Amino acid sequence: MVPEKIWNILPPSEKASTLASAAGISQLQAQILINRGIVTPDAIKAFLAPRLTQMADPMLLPDMGEAVHTIVEAIEGQEFITIYGDYDADGLTASALIHNFLAECGIPSYIFVPHRLKNGYGLNYTAVQKIAKARKGLLVTVDCGISDLSLIEFAKSEGMKVVITDHHQLPAGFKKLCPAINPQRPESRFPDKSLSGVGVAFMLALALRMALRDRGWFKNRKEPDLKDYLDLVAIGTIADQVPLVGQNRLFVQYGIKAATQSKWPGIRALLKVAALQDKRLTGEDIAFRLAPRLNAPGRVDSPEPCVEILTTLDEGDALDTAHTINKQNQYRQSLEQQILNKINETASIEDMMKKKLILAGDEGWHQGVLGIVASRLVDIFHRPCLIYCVKNGLAVGSGRSIDGFNLHNALIRTSQTLEKFGGHAHAAGFTLKIENISRFKKDMETLADYLLSTEDLKPCINIDAEISFEQITYSTVREIQLLAPFGNGNPEPLFCARGVRVLNARIVADRHIKMRLKGSDKVLEAIGFG
Repeated sequence: MVPEKIWNILPPSEKASTLASAAGISQLQAQILINRGIVTPDAIKAFLAPRLTQMADPMLLPDMGEAVHTIVEAIEGQEFITIYGDYDADGLTASALIHNFLAECGIPSYIFVPHRLKNGYGLNYTAVQKIAKARKGLLVTVDCGISDLSLIEFAKSEGMKVVITDHHQLPAGFKKLCPAINPQRPESRFPDKSLSGVGVAFMLALALRMALRDRGWFKNRKEPDLKDYLDLVAIGTIADQVPLVGQNRLFVQYGIKAATQSKWPGIRALLKVAALQDKRLTGEDIAFRLAPRLNAPGRVDSPEPCVEILTTLDEGDALDTAHTINKQNQYRQSLEQQILNKINETASIEDMMKKKLILAGDEGWHQGVLGIVASRLVDIFHRPCLIYCVKNGLAVGSGRSIDGFNLHNALIRTSQTLEKFGGHAHAAGFTLKIENISRFKKDMETLADYLLSTEDLKPCINIDAEISFEQITYSTVREIQLLAPFGNGNPEPLFCARGVRVLNARIVADRHIKMRLKGSDKVLEAIGFG
């Protein structure tokens, strides 16, 4: 029993034929692009053939000039530079990018990435205190920091300079305490607000290189070629699921090409252990095979192996670390499956389908994988899911949601039962005392019953166009591939065909279904995975 799916066949646009002629593309390509809001010949040209010359000026980001001045001042004063990142793939690639860029410029820096379970997300009081005591100097955040106003004030009180680079939404009551580069700031003139953390870090490196060049820094040393860094940008951008349009599409298009001949031993080693080193890379390869490996160590333990692999220049060390990361990813997968098995043992699929919200937890569940488990359950059942682990009298959990149920707002409305919480509409974390679990569950289920209709619980599949079997040709496939890389904001196109008959079908490898399908005259082989 899985939710019935709604097939939403997007209507053919009257503009598709005219736009196809004007842009020199097929009518099917034009229809797909119209469905994604790309509706002019110039926009189509920029989408299909992005150029590095289209890269926006980094100085359009707020506080970029002030941030560069602060960093250059620290460099010239030979102050310690600490890069404070995040433990996910976006934060790790951003940290490595700034560190590797500075290293190529002959400037030492130190990376600190917090431990998910010990330090939590963002700036941490104990960590900042240790950094200030050991190094002082300059603290540069990547992919975090915009919400940590009290900790920025603390770092400054300890004698540190601070530069924030982040891409998350600004907190209520945000005030500028130091240079804060963030495309989400209302005064930003940057053309895209949807940069990833590593995208912001790349823009900082571009601006910093210009400033160092102006000061004659590269007269006696080689100037870094920042095209070599675009693979790091592509990995972090795809992993963070920001829309793959505009500047992000530009980064990913060139970054995927850079990854196939990566300058960085760590990326080459990760491609090898993921069995990707000899194939043409796609955005899906990065999303489903590289990014999970980079996220795994920070989920199950320390993210340090990922810092090491993204910054080492030693081939042997990189390959050894890649194998370690691979094992941690396998362990992460086993932890997820154990929790999913436990949930299936305690509640039948029928029971879960009867409710509009799933909430489950137990002692011993690993906190680092709860969000992934919640995401898996949302994918299967299409209803909000909150998964928690119990330890030391507290339930610490992670939730994922669907359209129609704003998870963050729901937690606000049940906050009388919570110790702390945070997040946004589709993803959030929460902590509560175990004696409040039953009340919390009742309150959340009541909210879900009130806010969600039966239709909300049916997943909607947006179908780009209706086509015949005769249109399924190698030429059509090539046309579709020209629209890659696919991801958030540019989903892989989906089509439907009517009047199709199944001539025969069989199960292969115990998990997949292989078929021969017939349209009006044409017969095609097909496979359904999983």
